[in-house]
This record gives sequence, C-alpha cells and structure tokens, in this order.
Amino acid sequence: MSYFTVLELHPYTSWMMKIAGLGTSTLIAWVVLVRCTALPSPQESHFHLFAQADVTTQASRAEVASKIRSAGYYTNWVSDWFPPETILWPLYDLILYAFLVLDSSSNLTCGEDTNCALLRRLIAAGHAHNVLVGMSIGGWSDSQYFSTALLTENSRKALAQQICVLVQTLGVDVVDIDWEYPGRAGRTSDFLPQDSQDLLLFLRELGSCLPANVLRTAAVSTIPFTGPDGALMKDLSPFAQELDFASIMAYDVFAPSSHPGPNAPLYDGCGNSSQRLASAAGGYSSWTSAGFPPGQLMLALAPYGTLSNSEDDSLQTRADDANPDNGYKVLPDSNNQIYFRTLLSSGALTKTDKGFTGASGFDRHFDKCSKTPYLVSKHAHQVVSFDDPNSIARKTVFIGATGMKGFIFWDISGDTDQGDLVQAAHKVMDAFDTS
Repeated sequence: MSYFTVLELHPYTSWMMKIAGLGTSTLIAWVVLVRCTALPSPQESHFHLFAQADVTTQASRAEVASKIRSAGYYTNWVSDWFPPETILWPLYDLILYAFLVLDSSSNLTCGEDTNCALLRRLIAAGHAHNVLVGMSIGGWSDSQYFSTALLTENSRKALAQQICVLVQTLGVDVVDIDWEYPGRAGRTSDFLPQDSQDLLLFLRELGSCLPANVLRTAAVSTIPFTGPDGALMKDLSPFAQELDFASIMAYDVFAPSSHPGPNAPLYDGCGNSSQRLASAAGGYSSWTSAGFPPGQLMLALAPYGTLSNSEDDSLQTRADDANPDNGYKVLPDSNNQIYFRTLLSSGALTKTDKGFTGASGFDRHFDKCSKTPYLVSKHAHQVVSFDDPNSIARKTVFIGATGMKGFIFWDISGDTDQGDLVQAAHKVMDAFDTS
C-alpha cells in the first residue's frame, strides 16, 4: 500500500489551495511527489543539508538559516536514557538544547547541568555529524525572569554579553529565546506591558555582539506578541528583521479534560473550535497577517499526546464510534502528557504494515475537524489525543504548501528510536525540496 493511501490528503485539497494560494495543478504536483518519493533512510536523506559542509565555517546568517528545514529540541532531563550521541543526527539540520535558565539576578545558567557539561556533549556530537547545535533560553517553567532581565538598556546589554560569551566559549550556532510569554501570563503572571518592545530591543542588542553567522530564533505561540496596550501586535515585521526564524508552538491547545479536545490541531476544519486560532493554520494566519514572512516560520510539532480521564468517545463532543475494550490503562510520562514512544511501549498503540493502530483495548480514531488521531478506551475511561506519522505528514504538507521554512519537534525524545515521526515529515519535505 502506498504512503499516499494512508495520508488520504484529498478531503481538504480545496482548503489547502485556499490557504496556500495554489492552483489545482500545483497542488496535484505536490501530492504526486509525496506519493512517489521513497522514504529515505537517515543515511540516504538529502534533506540533511550539512552533509558536505563544515558548520564551523564562517558564513552569513542568511546562508546558515537557509540550510535549516528540519530541527528539534533536546532536553537536559533525558540524557540518562537518551544520550546525545544516540540522536538520529542525519535527520536534523539543527538541534536546540533546552534549557538555559535565568535566575532572579538575571544570571544565565544550565540549571542542573553542571558547567553545561551535557550541552558541551551535545555540541560535540552535533558538530561531529556536521549538524548545527543551538541553546534555547527559558521555556514554560523558566520564563518568569525575562521581564526584569530585559527591562533596561543596561540589563539588556548585560544579558546579551552573557549569551555572547557563552556562544564564543562553547561554539554555539543558534540562540533561541523561548519566552512564554511577553506581555501576558504564562506559567506565572510575571510580565510587564512593555515586554514585547523590550524583547525587540534585546534582540537588536544581542545581534550587535554575536558572531555574524550565529542565528537568533524564538519559540512563539499561535498568536502574535502582545503590545503595551494589551492587544495583539499588528506589525511583527521589526521582529522578522531580527529573528532568523520563529517556531509556532501549535500544541498543548486543550488541557486534559473530561471532555477532551485535540492536543495539536492542524486547523479548525469544522469551524466549531473554542480556540479558533490555536492550530497550525491559525498560527500561520496570525503571524503572516502581522507581517512575518512565511519563509521565516517553522511549525513546531509534538511527538506526544494529552491523556484525559474521560467517558467521551470523540474530541470536543464530535461524533464518532468506539468499540468495547478490556479496561487496560496507560500512564502519562508527566503532567498528563504521554510520548508517542510510550504509547507504543505501553501497548496502547501498535505498528502494523498499514500504519499505527490501537491495541490493548484502545481504539484509534481520526478527528476530521483537527486532522489528528486519538485513542479511546471505554473501559479504562481514557482518551489520548496525539500525533502519528499520518497527521505529522499532513502538517508537513501544510508547511510545504504555504512556504513555511520547515518543522521543529518539541521534543525529539518523544519519537521512536527509529524516528517514525521525523521520517514521516522528511518524506513530505523531501518531495517539496526536490520539485
């Protein structure tokens, strides 16, 4: 069976054409490429663009950035069972270390990674495979001190200098700012109205001391930054001048609930979502409408799902049928999130010659409104909204058709040892890149 048959792209062809502004013949050409292109092995993939290049060679930011299509985050809490040397390096152009953190005195550290030893290992392993390695600062749990660290000219300069020293000392290729969120509450309410403007000033300050070939990037939500008036900013073009790309985090949309919704919707296909812009398509529309170029946007993909204790057999009361099961339960990895690899190792999901299907009492369904799969166990009273190779491929078709830069996984440890999810994304992106 062809991979195209599994994708079943045709139901939303007209929608893709509308979003991307493509003609029928153009989109058909993309679909044919997706169908006909053989899935490359990590060793064969031409999608890895640094195979013949030395990442330490001086180049302009634009030249370096142009080579990044496939990226992922590597977290510093998985090294015991997922050491950096075992990453499927040929499948990535960039790996970002997560996270460096700011303390209350605006000092930058690698947290529990003493002397940034793991970051150094990651850089060494990545450069040995001619892959860029960057460092990401902040994250959901450690964004509370950005406002004070970026508040004044002196504080911005001091933080920029810290970062630039680290970059020079460690040989970092990319500096990623993961501030969740400027001008509005994230995990905490430590924010100020002027945050977004301070971030822009900081990016300029950072650019003034970084080497010419070191990139500046940011992880962002599906909606634009918040301005000093509390409204979403309508002009993000100044940020596009400073950032080499921004990664839209189109996941964690619906929290665990007795009436769960999709974790990472592709789009609001039924027009009834309570979070209309919280999707891949919604984020793309919001950021490009505010002047951020599509070619500087990465779509962040989630190799995990959201586990809910629920009696429902569909997402957000959308009708679907489920078969009876035996009550087998799965346990989350953390915070009701469950890795794709854990769904397989726990037995809730199994791989067949036709793709991935439910097992151990879990039935796999597909939500037509968000274009994402979910598992239902009626006896265990559990629902898992997640992404699999099918839905990842759909999202990658969206990336290619709209002219986005590429994809980035948060985080790569959730994928299988064989890289089933990143391989699915590669198949589609390689078809676009060789057209």
